[in-house]
Amino acid sequence: MAERAGRAGFATTLTTLDELTPPAEGLLIVVASSYNGKAPDNAQRFDALETLPDLSGVRLAVLGCGNTQWPTYQDFPRRAHEKLAAAGAVPLIERGEADTDGDFDGDVSAWTARLWAALAEEYSASAADAGPRYEMEVLSEAEVRPSVVSERAFPLTVVSNEELTGDPEGLWDFSTEAPRPGVRSIVARLPEGVTYSAGDHVAVFAKNDPELVEWALRCLRVPREQVVRLRAAGATHLPVDTPVTAGLLLTEFAELQEVATRADLEALAAHTACPWTKGQLAELTASYPDEILAKRVSPLALLERFPAIELPLPVFLELAGPIKPRYYSVSSSPLADPGTVRLTVGLVEGPAWSGTGTYQGMCSAYLAGLKEGEVFYGYVRVPAPPFRLPDDPATPVILVGPGTGFAPLRGFLEERALGGATGRAEVFTGCRHPEHDLLYADELASWEAAGGVGVHRAYSAVAGHPYRFVQDAVAARADEVWELLEQGAHVYVCGDGLRMAPAVRQALLDIHRNRTGGEDGAAWLAALEADGRYQQDVFA
Repeated sequence: MAERAGRAGFATTLTTLDELTPPAEGLLIVVASSYNGKAPDNAQRFDALETLPDLSGVRLAVLGCGNTQWPTYQDFPRRAHEKLAAAGAVPLIERGEADTDGDFDGDVSAWTARLWAALAEEYSASAADAGPRYEMEVLSEAEVRPSVVSERAFPLTVVSNEELTGDPEGLWDFSTEAPRPGVRSIVARLPEGVTYSAGDHVAVFAKNDPELVEWALRCLRVPREQVVRLRAAGATHLPVDTPVTAGLLLTEFAELQEVATRADLEALAAHTACPWTKGQLAELTASYPDEILAKRVSPLALLERFPAIELPLPVFLELAGPIKPRYYSVSSSPLADPGTVRLTVGLVEGPAWSGTGTYQGMCSAYLAGLKEGEVFYGYVRVPAPPFRLPDDPATPVILVGPGTGFAPLRGFLEERALGGATGRAEVFTGCRHPEHDLLYADELASWEAAGGVGVHRAYSAVAGHPYRFVQDAVAARADEVWELLEQGAHVYVCGDGLRMAPAVRQALLDIHRNRTGGEDGAAWLAALEADGRYQQDVFA
C-alpha cells in the first residue's frame, strides 16, 4: 500500500508502530495482526503507552488481520484504532477486518478499495491512476550488441545460408558419404541506409561456440551461471559495474583460442604452487616457438594440461582480450540488391595442432550455424588500398582466385554482368575437385556462356587435369594474359597469400620476361601496382 500510494503522488514513510514518530498531519494507515490478543513484536512498546501526542491533524485508516478461530480476533487492531482515535486522529474510513479463516483476499480488497476511493475524494489523488508498479523495456540485440562489440557494428539478418561444397572431406563416393558443411554462401540483409561496393569487406563479430565456452568454464572451475560484477581501472571492452554471468562473459567478450604468449605463461606460473608445473611452464617458455607458437597452444589448453594452475577468472579475461572482428570479402554486387550482401565462408575445422581435441574456427563455425532470420553483427570496411574494378567498364580484367579466394571475384563478375561491362574478363579459379568445391559453378558457367568471360579451372585432386593450380593455368594462357595486359588490363588476385599469390606473381613475371627478352619484371609489376592495375586481397 505504501508503494502504491507513493506512485499516486504521496510522500510515504513505511515504519512500525514502535518506531513511529507521531505525525502532525497527513494520513496514518495501520495494518496490524495480533496473537492471543497481544500486540505484534514490533508494536509492543506502542501498546504499552498510556497516552499519545496530539494527533488531531491526522486522518486514520486501520486494517486488522486475524483469524476468527481465535477468541481474541482483532483485539489488538481494535485497541490500536481506539488509542489513535483517542489521541485525536480522525478516521478516514471505518476500521477494516480481514479474516484468514474466510475470504481474506476479499476482505482486504474491499477495504483497500474504500481507502483509495476516500483518498481520491479527500486529496484529489487517485491511486488507481498510478499505473503499473514496474515498467519494462525489452531491448533487442540490435540495441545491446553494438555497444558490446563496436560502435560501428550493426545487425545483419540472415536471408539464406547454403552449403556450396559437395564433400568437404575430398571423398568422391557420394553414394556412401554424407555431405558435411565445408563452404557456406550466406546472404544477409543490411539495415536501412547501409551501403557497400563490390570488393569491400564485412567485419563480423562472432560469439564463442557453446561447447568451447563449457570447456573454458571447466578449465577455470567457474559455474556457468555464476554472477559476477567486474571493476576496471581505465577503459575496457568488458561490461563493468553490472551483474553478468560467467557464461555470458566467455561467450561474447573473450577470445578463447588465441595462442598463449610468453607473458601468459608467466601469468600461469604465478598462479600455481606446484614446483613441477612451474618447471614445465619454464621449459615451454624456453621452447616457445616450437612448443607453443607452432602448435597454436592456448592458455585454456595449458590450464587443462596443468590442473595445478588455479587461474582466477579476472586474470584469464585479461589474458584473453576482446573478441576481434573477422573480415570476409563481399561476394556480391549492390547492383543485384543494394539491401543485401553475400559472404562466402570457409569452415575451418580439424585436429588441433596442439594435439588436444579439435580446432574449429570461431567465426566460420558461428556463421555456418546461423539460420534464416537470425542476426549477426558487423560493419562494412573498405580495404586499404581499396579492392575495386576499373572505373571504365571497357577495361579488360584478369581475375585470379581459387577456393574461397573466388569470393570477391564473384561480386566483380556479378557487377560486370549487371552493369553492362564490355571489357574482356579472363577468370582463373580452381578447387580440389569440380564435384567437391568448385564454388558458384552454375553462375560461373552462365557468365561464361553469356560471352565476354573466359574461365580457366584448375583442379588439384583430379589426376590428368591440365592445370593443378591457378598459377599453372595463368602460365599456360600466357598469350591471352599478355595481350590483355598490353591492352591495359587490371589484375586481381585473391586468396591464399602464402603460396598461391606469390606463385601467381611469379607466373606473371615469367610471362613478362619471356615477352620482353629478359627485362626486369619487378619494376614492371611495381608500376602496375602503383597504377592500381595489380590489386591483391589475400589472407594467411
